[in-house]
Amino acid sequence: MFHTMKVVVSGFFYFLMITILKRKNIERLNEDEQILKSREILKELSQKILKVAKIEVEIEYKNKKEYESLLKKNKGIVIIANHQSNFDIPVLIQSLDLPIGFVAKKEMENWPVYSYWMKKSGCVFLDRKNNREGMKGIKKCIELVKDGFSMVIFPEGNRSETGEIGRFKKGSFKIPIDASADILPIAIDGTYEIQNKKSIMIKSGVKVKVIIGEIIKEKELNKNEKKDLNIKVENLIKKEIKLYKI
Repeated sequence: MFHTMKVVVSGFFYFLMITILKRKNIERLNEDEQILKSREILKELSQKILKVAKIEVEIEYKNKKEYESLLKKNKGIVIIANHQSNFDIPVLIQSLDLPIGFVAKKEMENWPVYSYWMKKSGCVFLDRKNNREGMKGIKKCIELVKDGFSMVIFPEGNRSETGEIGRFKKGSFKIPIDASADILPIAIDGTYEIQNKKSIMIKSGVKVKVIIGEIIKEKELNKNEKKDLNIKVENLIKKEIKLYKI
């Protein structure tokens, strides 16, 4: 319990202090600059939180050369990952050399202090209970990607109940298709052990594996491949985690 309180209090303290110190400077920037600077700040905060939580992250690249070439293109891509825990967010931010934002559930828009930085970093809050509002969120995300900002989507929609990967929803893949964006599939394993949907307790000393897959180029997909893209990416990520555990 002490470790959980330490991580929660430290995390809130970091966000509060950075808000007090940086808010005025952030507000002076234009919208695009605010997004990039906020994503830079979130990377620093993520590193601090993972350090306090005593989480070790190991990264494996399926094609590191291809990944590094992607970084030089300076274009928006869509990162697709499985979702085990709230810790997926700092883990991904730390693991990637890209400034990233997230498609998040609507409820997170009201989180004190945290939501300010999510909004400033270009996160999109998706209302899954209201189809009309949900479509507005998807369109906003598409525009951000077209404007060169990379976004992370958890197509399961919610954190895993068991640690196993759930079905990837087809609607999430409208974003990379309509934005004509490359897709970077990422498999995350271990965050479920840190903290999951069933408990508020945070476990220390967990080793997390992040497997950065090969890029899927949207322009090279045919009509049928686009139609079943959710199944293709879901199976790719399941396969990587299975291979990792063998």
